[in-house]
Amino acid sequence: MKKLFIFALLNLTFSVSAQTDEAIKLSGQIHFRTEFDGRDFNNKTYAPNYNILRTRVGLSKNFGDVLNVFVQFQDSRNFGEAMTSLGYIKNLDLSQAYFMINQPFNLPLSVQTGRFRLIYGTQRFLGANDWGLIGRHYDGARISVKLGKSKADIFGATVASMVKTMNPSPNGYPFEAAPDENHSLYGIYTSTSLSEKTLLDIFAYYELNRKKTNGTDANLDLLTAGFSYSNTFGKIGLTTEFGYQTGKSAANDVSAFVLSVTGSYKASETASLFANFDWYSGTEPGGTKINTYINSFSTGHLVLGYMDYFGGIAASTMNLGVKDINIGTDIFLNNTGLKLNAAMHHFLSDKSSSSGENVFGQELDLTLSYPVVKGSVISLGASLFMPGDLMKSYYKTAQGAREDTAFWSYLMFVTNF
Repeated sequence: MKKLFIFALLNLTFSVSAQTDEAIKLSGQIHFRTEFDGRDFNNKTYAPNYNILRTRVGLSKNFGDVLNVFVQFQDSRNFGEAMTSLGYIKNLDLSQAYFMINQPFNLPLSVQTGRFRLIYGTQRFLGANDWGLIGRHYDGARISVKLGKSKADIFGATVASMVKTMNPSPNGYPFEAAPDENHSLYGIYTSTSLSEKTLLDIFAYYELNRKKTNGTDANLDLLTAGFSYSNTFGKIGLTTEFGYQTGKSAANDVSAFVLSVTGSYKASETASLFANFDWYSGTEPGGTKINTYINSFSTGHLVLGYMDYFGGIAASTMNLGVKDINIGTDIFLNNTGLKLNAAMHHFLSDKSSSSGENVFGQELDLTLSYPVVKGSVISLGASLFMPGDLMKSYYKTAQGAREDTAFWSYLMFVTNF
C-alpha cells in the first residue's frame, strides 16, 4: 500500500509539473557508515560492527514565487536487518513533506506547514540529530518573519499524538471523552545581525506532555529560554550560549540550566585552535527538585564528544549533570581539502555522586575527512575514552568491573545531490 501511495504521489507531482512552467527539482542523500563499537569499557568482550545505510530522495516544486512544495522520502536500515537476502523491512517513511507560502497578502513572512526540521544555531537547543539513523523531524507549522537584519521563526509541533482520525459514530466518541494526552512543542527563535561579525539569537520554547502517568500531573510542563551570542575579533572567535529551564516534570519542580563558552583562534589559512567549556546542571543525590538540564531536542553528537556517552543528560549522567572541558584543532593537510580534526575532552559531573565521585573520564576524538567531489565527503574517525570513577561505577555489572579504555571507530561516506 505504501509503495502504491508513493507511486501515485510521484505520478501526480510530475503531472502537475507538466502543466506549469517550473520544473521539479530532485535532491537526495546516501549516507553509509560502518562502526566498530567497543564502548563498554571491557576489552575482553566482542566489539560489534554496525553497517548503517540511510537513503533520502526529495522532490521540490516552486509555483512562481508564492508556493513551494517539498517531499522527502527516507529509508534507514542496518545491513542484514531483513535477516535474509529475500526478506524486506517495512521501513520507508516520509522524512519531510510540507507546503511553504511566501509573502501572503504581500506581508514580509512565510508560512510552512507539514513535516519539517527545526535546525537553529549550533543545534545545542534545537537540532536535526542527523548523525543518528533516522534524524529528527516535526509535524506542525512555522511562520517565518524577516525585518531588516532580524528574522524570527514562530513554530508549533506535535511530538506525539494519542488522537487518531475516525469516521463519526457513537462508539468513536466515548462518554466521558478521553483526556488529551498529546505531546506538543511551541516556540520562537529569533536571530539578529548586530554587525557584520556579531550575531545574537534569542529563543524560547515550551514543551507540554499532557499524559499523566501518576494520574494527576502532566509528565512534562517545561519552558526553556536562552540566547546564543557570537562575535569575531580578527583571528579570534567567541560564542556564548545559555539556556534556562523552569516548570515541572510530573510532580517535581524543574530549575536547570546549560552554559557553553567556545573560543577559536585562526592560526593560519590551514590551521585553527579552539577551546570550549560546557556546563549542564545536575541534581544533588536525594534532592526532590529537578536541577538536571533536559536536552530533548539538541544534537548531542556535535557538542559532547563523538562517542555519544552523553546523549540524554539525565539518563547518561545519573542526573548529576556534566561539565566538559574541551580543546582541539582543525588542520587542512594539503590543498585538496583533506582535513584533520582532533579534540580532547575532560568530563566531570556537575554534582558529586552519593559516594563523592565526580569524574566521568577523558575522551580523545580524531577525525579525518576528504571531499571526494562536490557534495560528497568520506570520513574516518577513531575515539578513545579513559573512564573515571563515575564511569567505572555506572558500567559495573554483577559479572564484574568494566574499567578498560573504551574505543570506537567509523568509516563514513555521505553524498548529497
